Amino acid sequence: MSAALGEGLSVDDNAGAFRLFSDVDFEATPDRKFVLLSTILELLSERKARDNQAQKLLDKWKADAIGAKRQDLAQAVDLMRSQSIGSSIFELVSEAAKGSRM
Repeated sequence: MSAALGEGLSVDDNAGAFRLFSDVDFEATPDRKFVLLSTILELLSERKARDNQAQKLLDKWKADAIGAKRQDLAQAVDLMRSQSIGSSIFELVSEAAKGSRM
C-alpha cells in the first residue's frame, strides 16, 4: 500500500486518511482497493463513548469479571465502553449520504 501506512496512522487521523485515499487508484486488485477504502473509513470515523448509564453497568460487569478472576472478560468489557467501529463507520457514511458532513 502506501508509505502512509508506515507513518503510524491512528483512528481519527484525517490527514492520514487523505494520504491513503490518494493511493486507491494505484492498487492492483479490487480486494486491495476495498481493504484500503475500509481503512480510510475507519480513520475518518469517530468512535463515541457510551452514555453514563451504560458506563455504570460496564463498571459493574468489570468488577464481577475481576471478582471471578476472569481478566479476559474484564478486558472485553473495557472494549465495550465505546461504540463499535462498524457503528461509527455506519454513522459516518449515513451523514455523508445526507450531505450533512461535507
